[in-house]
Amino acid sequence: MTLPTLHEEYEGPSPSSGPQSKLLEDWLPLGAVQQRNRLQDIISRKPYHAVALLGSGSILALIWLRALLMTSNDSSSVMLGAHEVPIQMDGLLIQDDSAMFNPYRFTPDEAYEDSKDIVIDPFKCRALPKYTSHLTACANSGLDLTEREVAYRGKQYKTRTLAAIPGVQLANDSLDESRLARVALKDPYASRDLPDEKISEILYDLSTDRHLTDTQCAAIFPGLFEELDRAASYWRERGGIHMRDLDKGMPQANVHVIIKRNRLYLKEPYRIGPNSRTRATLAAINDAIVTAVEPIPDVEFILTVEDMVLDKGTVDQSAMLALGRKKSQPNLWLMPDYGFYAWPEPAIGAFLDVQDQTLAFESRQTWQDKFGKLFWRGALLNQLRTDMALDMTDYDWAAIQAIDWKHPDNVLSPAEHCKYKYLLHVEGIAYSGRLKYLLQCRSVTVIHDLEHIQHFHVLFNSNTSSPDQNIIMTPAPKFDHLPAVMSRLVANDAYAERIANQSFAYWRKMLSPASTDCYWRRLWRTYADVQSFKPELTAASVPYASFKLTGTLKWNPN
Repeated sequence: MTLPTLHEEYEGPSPSSGPQSKLLEDWLPLGAVQQRNRLQDIISRKPYHAVALLGSGSILALIWLRALLMTSNDSSSVMLGAHEVPIQMDGLLIQDDSAMFNPYRFTPDEAYEDSKDIVIDPFKCRALPKYTSHLTACANSGLDLTEREVAYRGKQYKTRTLAAIPGVQLANDSLDESRLARVALKDPYASRDLPDEKISEILYDLSTDRHLTDTQCAAIFPGLFEELDRAASYWRERGGIHMRDLDKGMPQANVHVIIKRNRLYLKEPYRIGPNSRTRATLAAINDAIVTAVEPIPDVEFILTVEDMVLDKGTVDQSAMLALGRKKSQPNLWLMPDYGFYAWPEPAIGAFLDVQDQTLAFESRQTWQDKFGKLFWRGALLNQLRTDMALDMTDYDWAAIQAIDWKHPDNVLSPAEHCKYKYLLHVEGIAYSGRLKYLLQCRSVTVIHDLEHIQHFHVLFNSNTSSPDQNIIMTPAPKFDHLPAVMSRLVANDAYAERIANQSFAYWRKMLSPASTDCYWRRLWRTYADVQSFKPELTAASVPYASFKLTGTLKWNPN
């Protein structure tokens, strides 16, 4: 089957000046929900207009069509006009080379020579590297991450992942190739006959897309939600979460939260907690709510922003949301820590800015430019850190020093950590919030067997024989084997560089703002599945908007 071009469909009007342009002009200013509903209406009542809208070059139109198709009862095809378009769960599948239907179009002589199946999917598609004429259509590879050999004009190429938001330039082609590819895209408002020299190179980075559906989240961030499934299983075996399971944790909770009708409310108790932790956590929760494109179930929960949940009788049996947990605390639900929103007190700032700064830093250096030492700075908060600092300082590969916060001359920014090939992570009193920042560098992060678990620790791959290894974990006990581990890394620089490259690409995606939003929303869905009561608003329920302006749950007129 070959679809007709838009010109054939409309028999005359130019795509840049006809109904296609008017549709796009009317459709783009709408809000997210209205865009989706309008497109659904167009597909059902005016399918030819849907073809025009999709042919307009609007990435958003494709995203919404994809979402509609993925929730359609008929998973095999959809009718656009008189033409049945076969689909699959990873996007539209257009047979042959009917490129005029594809806003990411290519001219006939630019088609893949070994494939007649073309996927239109802005979330996961593949593009020939560094091709700067027209955006090459995506080979049919779905949502998996396997490379695919294709023939193009008599030459063999490996395709690479194309990910998600226009307008981001990348300084170094070698960076972050697991989710970024250099592609060319025409201005969707311009004529399809735009000369090649007017086509700009862009990157489409899905890890900054804050409006993913739950299905898209699961496909893009595989494995991220395993900790939530574990917690749900624990509570399901105990008959679900009841209000008494929240009451048990109230003595240590920082805030009592209700999400009702996709709105955030707060109740007593409210304890501000250390620095800006509670406010940052609530801001992250609100972000995940307002960026959602699907309904969020009504949930009621308590959370703590302390380093760890202490065993205070019944508190340690509660259904608390916490930053970290021990293996002996299966009742706790793990949430992203406050630093994934922002941590201003040590002058780190917003997490997204840290990602930008580390990417910029790495784009200015190569692997060989880095110092070949294991770097650590930190306060000697426990015996493990003290022993490590004393025992490892004299090795040639060690750049290990304690921090005196009264005279922090040796403190580096997160981006400056990227000067080193090897970065050491050591737990403090409980979990250490530094790890997520270390993982933003194209370096080898070395950890010990961690006692405290965070929400993303399930993603660690320390298997030395795995091509997807993303971290080094020293064998227990603690750092006894660190010298042997470092000797191997220093002696096998290519092996270390491979881990650094894999880690850099993997963790920048899996700890991205999009992944954090996805995790929060999945947390609420999973929690709601085992919640045995219905959240209700009362006179004591304070809208988050009011709290954000006053910083309190009780207004004091004095």
